[in-house]
Amino acid sequence: MTAANAELEGKLKEALSVQPAAVNPAELAKAEARIVALQKERDLLAVALDQEKAAHGSAISPAKAEALNQEIAALKARAEADERKSQEDAARAKAAADESEKKLAAANKELESMKAARAAETDQHAAYKARVDADVQKSMADAARAKAAADESEKKLALVTKELELLKTARAEEAGQNAALKARAEADEQKARTTWRG
Repeated sequence: MTAANAELEGKLKEALSVQPAAVNPAELAKAEARIVALQKERDLLAVALDQEKAAHGSAISPAKAEALNQEIAALKARAEADERKSQEDAARAKAAADESEKKLAAANKELESMKAARAAETDQHAAYKARVDADVQKSMADAARAKAAADESEKKLALVTKELELLKTARAEEAGQNAALKARAEADEQKARTTWRG
């Protein structure tokens, strides 16, 4: 029972210690805001370039236009790279959160299973104890009945023994009386013979 308690306590601590450590809501929000800001910056640069082209027409030299296009392309590439990185970070954070949620759910499920097993074990122990108590009570009742029967048998045996002794005494007295009667009869017979001869 102590080992089961220790195991249950350990599982509880393990379940409570499961935290989505890799997930930082503030960092995730910051990354999303950065994506939005980079997209706006890219769009503003594209609009500015279009406006400048429309305002000056052919006044922009091919070299300047190429430089602006390269700058916009670089900004766009950087924005796209930052966006991809932020999306990857967000995906990793979400995956870590999902994994942590799965681990927490598994730990909670195992904890509930252990609690149910503990409750079933407690019920079984209570049922076993009740059965043992009932067996002890039955054994005590049987022993009490056996003792009462033995006492009754002892009483009956004492009465029979006493009656037997009285019968023996009566028979002894009867035997004595019979012997006395026989002796007197023999004496009377002997006396009668002597008288007849005389």
